[in-house]
Amino acid sequence: MGANSTSEDTLPKDGQVIVNLPVEDRPNYMSGEDVVVGLKDGLVVSVSAKTHGTMRDGYDVRWLVEAFGQPQASPAIQNIPGNHFTSAQIAWSLPDGASVYYNSGEWGPYYGLVRVQLPLASPHQIGIWD
Repeated sequence: MGANSTSEDTLPKDGQVIVNLPVEDRPNYMSGEDVVVGLKDGLVVSVSAKTHGTMRDGYDVRWLVEAFGQPQASPAIQNIPGNHFTSAQIAWSLPDGASVYYNSGEWGPYYGLVRVQLPLASPHQIGIWD
């Protein structure tokens, strides 16, 4: 087993694990069944999930606002030359020091990303499901 590998009954102290959520436990903004959970010193420091992409970003934003409240700034809408879609990007600062990152076009028009992270988490890398 490698340094970040784990058996079924243990978790790595540092690194990431993929957790499969049952349908009934998934938030409405989540697409797919897996979340990536970041660990540091045995503690959960980030949770990332795919969202429904740019075609449903209005719905996802509505569910994210319900979950995290109104963001401190209006969504930024980005249209990168050569792309045929726009993406909504929003960030929240939560009272407990955590932050929420959302980009409806993280991987093009079909999948976005929402990531909740504590200050101890590794910085998010655009286009990486971390």
